[in-house]
Amino acid sequence: HGFGIEIHESLRMSPVSKQEFEPGMVVTCEPGIYLPGKFGVRIEDDILVTRDGPSVLTDGVVKEVDAIEGLMAAAAAARQLEPTAPSRRRGRAKAA
Repeated sequence: HGFGIEIHESLRMSPVSKQEFEPGMVVTCEPGIYLPGKFGVRIEDDILVTRDGPSVLTDGVVKEVDAIEGLMAAAAAARQLEPTAPSRRRGRAKAA
């Protein structure tokens, strides 16, 4: 589907669609697999339509499982190293 200001905009890609791509359109291609009761995953590519052909805007995004797991582990480790921010919640005194 196309997207812009809204995430779902006109341009529905399907075998029966008669709408043509025009330069300046941005579309997303998001194949996925969903295993009921277990998990689902979708790999998304965002594509800009240009006069010279498609330009994959998400070309540099990591998509390999091992690389994603490495990034997640690094982010989790970094969170453990950050100082804990003081809580903004204030305790309420219990009524006597």
